[in-house]
Amino acid sequence: PLMGRLFSLRFKFSVWTFFIVSVIIAVAFWFVNQRTVAGVYKHLDQTVEALAKSVAEQAKGYLINRRSDVEFDELIVSYSNSNPLLKVIVLVDSSGMVLAHSEDIRNIRKPYRYPEGVDTSRIDEPQLFAAGRVELRYLVTRIQARDRRLGTVHMTYSDETYVAQLVEARNATLILTGILLLVG
Repeated sequence: PLMGRLFSLRFKFSVWTFFIVSVIIAVAFWFVNQRTVAGVYKHLDQTVEALAKSVAEQAKGYLINRRSDVEFDELIVSYSNSNPLLKVIVLVDSSGMVLAHSEDIRNIRKPYRYPEGVDTSRIDEPQLFAAGRVELRYLVTRIQARDRRLGTVHMTYSDETYVAQLVEARNATLILTGILLLVG
């Protein structure tokens, strides 16, 4: 009688219903997660692009008016300090010399070297590169006055804040879904 009850039609229906609902929820979760992650990264890149364009516009005025190294450095450091996702900001003139560096002022007036793994031909296009065990993002934006190229803004930034928020939201969603499946 016990085996007969375990594999009754009602039991089989319940197991298959649970399985099908679980598959539907898993597929829906995967779809929403993929779309959310893509949207978050797009927003991150757009935010940094806007910051880079803002720095380039301000630097353009500084370059045209031949401002001092201190003023360039203050510009870069203020952007770096007010935006925690930015790791390094570097202003480079048209000859490839560093005008300002957010990490080390000793790099000023030295030739700029791209980080290893960065495609130097990609302008205004975010890209990924590995810095040791950490994956960072990199963006180069031109500093231009009409048709004249004055230099470039180089931004290295991290997605760690966004990733932490995504992981937290994903875990909360999985726990809630699991609880609801057990209750239902």
